[in-house]
Amino acid sequence: GKVNLAHGPISTLKWPGMTMDFQVKDKALLKGVTPGQNVEFDIVQQGPGQFVITRITPVAKQQMQSAPANSGAQKGR
Repeated sequence: GKVNLAHGPISTLKWPGMTMDFQVKDKALLKGVTPGQNVEFDIVQQGPGQFVITRITPVAKQQMQSAPANSGAQKGR
């Protein structure tokens, strides 16, 4: 139910790039995701300092670019 991600800066949260552990809303989201793979993900805050991944999708390196945040979800890569 957890994943360790190295992500770039997430400006909407004022986070620098870092490596951190995230809870995953549903373990089924991790199906098809392998260690070391580039991913795109959405996180939502569920309490003070508690962020949960609600979507995680493998992406090819050539598809990597900044992802804008929308609504209450934050996006990262």
